[in-house]
Amino acid sequence: ATQEMLRKLGYEPVVVDYLDKAKLDALAAMRSAEQFAEHEQFGNTYYTKSPPLETTAEVAEYCRTELDGVVSGSDAVFRLGTPYEPTRVAKRLLGRKNPFEAFSWNDRLPPFFMPFDAPNLLKGSIAASSRGTSFYYMKPHMMRKTGRALADFDFVTVRDDWTGKLVSWLSRGKAEPIYSPDPVF
Repeated sequence: ATQEMLRKLGYEPVVVDYLDKAKLDALAAMRSAEQFAEHEQFGNTYYTKSPPLETTAEVAEYCRTELDGVVSGSDAVFRLGTPYEPTRVAKRLLGRKNPFEAFSWNDRLPPFFMPFDAPNLLKGSIAASSRGTSFYYMKPHMMRKTGRALADFDFVTVRDDWTGKLVSWLSRGKAEPIYSPDPVF
């Protein structure tokens, strides 16, 4: 939906094909090979994609050299790990493993936040969600990195009030979110 919305506005969208090995391995354990194949076929049929990129540095280099602007979203692109959240700590102490732990970003900022210097690149989000990230339980270095990255965005649109609070609080008011429904609507 986001790609088509951008195309209708006169842009030539490219899906940045970021592949995080740990997350792909976790998905492979949860989903069938057939489902992966269907997803890959769909993407190859309907998306204009970048070459596969495996690190934030590769994403940064591609964006700097090949694109005029980057938008992150829509969906849960602002979801981050909250390892100090009391319920998570209690579950770990009780030996209850979180099956979705591989999908959390506890120690490094994902490329969806565009945590890289690119002075001539327009950066923004479209209808981003944090999926209820308890941002005040993040690691302090992650709070700082996230806030700096968000403050560097040219525009931030979010789909819910909680994500708006995350953006405002972590960026210390430097990024002012605009509320927007998902482009699919």
